[in-house]
Amino acid sequence: MGNKKETWKLVSFKGKKPSVAYAVSNLGRFGVMLDKKGNVEVRTFKPQNGGYRYNYKVNGKSKALFVHKEVANAFVKKPSPKHSMVIRKDHNYLNDSADNLKWVTIAEHKKHVTFSPNSVKSRKKKAITVSSTAKVFNEKTAIEVKKLIWDPKRKLTFKQIAAKYKVSEMQIYRIKSGELWYHVKVNNEPENKKYKINLQNIALLEKKQQALKKVKKRK
Repeated sequence: MGNKKETWKLVSFKGKKPSVAYAVSNLGRFGVMLDKKGNVEVRTFKPQNGGYRYNYKVNGKSKALFVHKEVANAFVKKPSPKHSMVIRKDHNYLNDSADNLKWVTIAEHKKHVTFSPNSVKSRKKKAITVSSTAKVFNEKTAIEVKKLIWDPKRKLTFKQIAAKYKVSEMQIYRIKSGELWYHVKVNNEPENKKYKINLQNIALLEKKQQALKKVKKRK
């Protein structure tokens, strides 16, 4: 929490005050205001689906209050009605401090999610250059297999190619699809969709890394 002074504000539900005086603070905490003096009973609960939310009922119907959204409503200025989404600047879904929150448009939210550490990690996994087949294949062997796969006069079935190189038939299909050894190209091999997607993923990673380097230099 640091030394920053904590300020509490009441939560309103669609402009209406609830029967229980729920409140959020600029430090991202949630609680119930006990009196007019501002005394607050802090409520702690486990995060759900990557963030803090408080479940409650209205007329017997279950509702959910998202702490980061309420903190933003109370302490962060919204630039325009189009700025309807709230992001956490540091990508930490447990840091609901007002200083870490920002109102963004849907497009900006999508971009923010795209470059989150989890998304980058996921793309990195998809950008396969050396796979488990490297235990059996080296680049020379991969080229041999690809030449057999894409030979217009091929006589061997994928099953026979797999048996010849002592790998599963699925591995041969994955090589053909471009999921494995996509960076090794042979004659007659088309640039398939997965090949192009993998290149795009790598390009995004490189762009992100370059941006981070520029930020570090400025600092």
